[in-house]
Amino acid sequence: MSTHAKIILVHGTWGRGFDPDKDAGRKGRAEPVNPRWFEPGSRFYDALSFSFSAKQTADLSAFLWSGANSIDERWSAAARLAQTLDKSVAENPETPHFVIAHSHGGNVALDARRSMQRNASNVHIITMATPFLSFYRSPPSFLDQIFVFFLSFSLIVLLCTKWVPWAISAPISVSLLSLLPALAFIIARTGDFSILRNPEGKLHLVRAAAIASIFVIFSVAYIEISSDGKAIFVALFTVMLLYRLLPVIGKFLYGNRCHISLNREIVPNLTILRSSRDEASLALFFGKMSSLLARTAGSIALGVPILAVVAAILLASFVLFETASEYRHYLDCISKGMICFVPGEYFLALIFGAVLISSKAFGYLAIGFIICSFLISMAAASKSFFGRELLYGSLNTIVDASDTPDGPKFYKVNRFAHPEDSGATLRHFLYNNPNVVNAIVTHISRVCAGGVNSQAMPAVSGAYQGSRNSIWQTAAAFAVTSSVYTILVMVAYAPSGAASSWCAVRAHFEQPGPKGGFTILVAGLENDAEGVGERIAKAVREQSGFHVIRTCLQVTANSEDGSSVERLLSDYNSDLVIGGRVATAEAIHLQIGQRGQQLTSGGWIVLVPTAISEFVPKQLQDYILHAVEDSAREVSGSEPPASILSYADQLDVFMQRIDWSEKGLERDKIEMYSASGRVLLAAALSSNNGPKAKRSIDYFLKASTLLSTYRDSAVKNDWSDEYNLSLFTDARLNKSETSAKSAFALYLNKYKDAVEAKYVSNYDLYVLSSAAASAASVLYSITLDREAANSTNRLACESLLRLRYWQEDRKAIEKRDKALTEKGLSQGLLPEAPPPERSEGYKLLLGSGKDPNAIFAQGKEMKPEDCKEF
Repeated sequence: MSTHAKIILVHGTWGRGFDPDKDAGRKGRAEPVNPRWFEPGSRFYDALSFSFSAKQTADLSAFLWSGANSIDERWSAAARLAQTLDKSVAENPETPHFVIAHSHGGNVALDARRSMQRNASNVHIITMATPFLSFYRSPPSFLDQIFVFFLSFSLIVLLCTKWVPWAISAPISVSLLSLLPALAFIIARTGDFSILRNPEGKLHLVRAAAIASIFVIFSVAYIEISSDGKAIFVALFTVMLLYRLLPVIGKFLYGNRCHISLNREIVPNLTILRSSRDEASLALFFGKMSSLLARTAGSIALGVPILAVVAAILLASFVLFETASEYRHYLDCISKGMICFVPGEYFLALIFGAVLISSKAFGYLAIGFIICSFLISMAAASKSFFGRELLYGSLNTIVDASDTPDGPKFYKVNRFAHPEDSGATLRHFLYNNPNVVNAIVTHISRVCAGGVNSQAMPAVSGAYQGSRNSIWQTAAAFAVTSSVYTILVMVAYAPSGAASSWCAVRAHFEQPGPKGGFTILVAGLENDAEGVGERIAKAVREQSGFHVIRTCLQVTANSEDGSSVERLLSDYNSDLVIGGRVATAEAIHLQIGQRGQQLTSGGWIVLVPTAISEFVPKQLQDYILHAVEDSAREVSGSEPPASILSYADQLDVFMQRIDWSEKGLERDKIEMYSASGRVLLAAALSSNNGPKAKRSIDYFLKASTLLSTYRDSAVKNDWSDEYNLSLFTDARLNKSETSAKSAFALYLNKYKDAVEAKYVSNYDLYVLSSAAASAASVLYSITLDREAANSTNRLACESLLRLRYWQEDRKAIEKRDKALTEKGLSQGLLPEAPPPERSEGYKLLLGSGKDPNAIFAQGKEMKPEDCKEF
């Protein structure tokens, strides 16, 4: 018979279930119903026992411990196992001892062997699917202390921006209930509850009554003070809370005191058995990576808003410095009797921007605290996979899990394939693999027979250094931080109309309509599970011909919301917004908003799903007409946008589709004709498009013709200037003599009327005479008429003469208002005329061989009548 062997089986985490005390009742039975792998009657236990019964004897026993996912519990179990091994080795020094451990039981066995007092050379360890843990803990550094301070400060910013306003505005009872727990925390941190007990450890009634009195006085004072006093009261209370929070947060992040062995040595007589793609190892690997990334990302997440706050403080300091400096310069200028001014608009904009950026930065700091807390919590939760003690106080602890205790260069790993007939058994349950049992029996027999142990190697001691973050981990942490921070900021700053988190993120990437065009926005509909909003958008696009876009945001009635009518129209460059809800399967309630309007709870447009195609000509058309009128005025009063040609084509098509047969549309018809003329004129000017200039004239003439027969005095001809310009543009682009003569006559009459009128400034006369001179020049280029040439020279001369008069008028006004200017007061904005050489009259005179500089000669007095002979 071969050498006697002692075999100890050690289970892993939760090897006896989640409740070991309840599991103890199973020992009363001779044969448990479902014996665990380390208990008699299990397949592993019986196979191992049967294999040794024929050739050699072996004592089989199980070492039981709590199985909790706890570092301290594993260390306590290792200490008890070390005592058991010491006692057995002392009694049987020549007998080989084998510890067969599964999962975290392998870490227990390794720590036990290292803790043995006796000679452990005859103790062999066989691990099955053990994730070997390594720890690195550094003492909190100065940067860690700074991190704790800013984390606490961020919490206070969050309280001041969210909790304090709520506490002030909330009802007294609710507000007081929210403050009392914080007061209790401050008192507890002040005395650590020791003030409530006397030296004998009993409750001190007098001190307890004093504490109760503090609560009562606090409550009465808070109820009696005014609203302003409450704000000061709560602010001071918050500062005190910050002072007491600092040590608590520091201890929570770095104060873990669980037993972590930092001194590791290479273990001889160790045999490692593993299965490919072990589930528990994969979970711990995920926990390891999540911990590393979340820890780094948490620091970065708070660092970003801290930099924003520092930048905001620097900007505010710069603004204050610049303001004080400019004010000193202004006082010096005034003392010298010079004309001085303070760029008030510039500094107001600068101060407003600094305040806005600062408030945003502190808002980001509050969000940064939330994100940082989330990521640190995720890091702690990931570390708790290795032990529940790491759930808090472990920010300075790095945990690693690998296939071997100290890297693959010291140990050989024996891997086993998962049996095909194992069914749904997890790979982690390696003891159910018959090949593993055979390998264990072969190894034990070999050792007992005196064979060479391939795992025997000399012990090498040394301080263990856990793996630190590498470059790729930091880069990944930056990526995680930026992604999480971006998503959370998008969700936090999403308009209230976002019905889901996905919509809150998606809304930031939705494309707006083209600037200057006409766009209809179809917003998200409440209870729209059947895609009704998409059907409405398709019908509007096909029947109106205008650009239609969609958003998942739902329209809200509050004008301060980011999804109000005005905000949606502005953010999406839209002119109309359609919102509403799907009330029932047979009823759709819609509301339409445009600039300057808000959706209200009444006035719903009720549709049935089958009548969506009738929505545009019956209900939406009137809204489109009014929106087009407003849009046309904006386009004509500003620089033509890049999309104006597309807008003009869409509007031209829409005008052909409108059914004007319905009564009561005369006013809308006039307005739409004039609006179409404005848009087409802007398109003609932006691209020198002759056909569009002719179309604009047609629309203006139709509007004028209808107005002549319309009897409502509220409708005025406010398109005369645009009509004149369309005639001039047609003459210039299409060489139309009729348009040229009409344009010249209209501009000339307007100039003559202004000359005869009173209180018309020389600047306005300069503008009108320049327009008339340009019209005369275009007429001459078409007809080559001598009279048109003379009119061009005369009007160009008068325009330059009016420009000279205005320059003199401006100097006289500034001199007259010098006293006001010295006091820092403004007399209003005076139009700035261009230099003479850049004016239209100057260019026209040069083109005809005249010397325009003679008009500005010093000492020469000219009158408009002199321009006839110029």
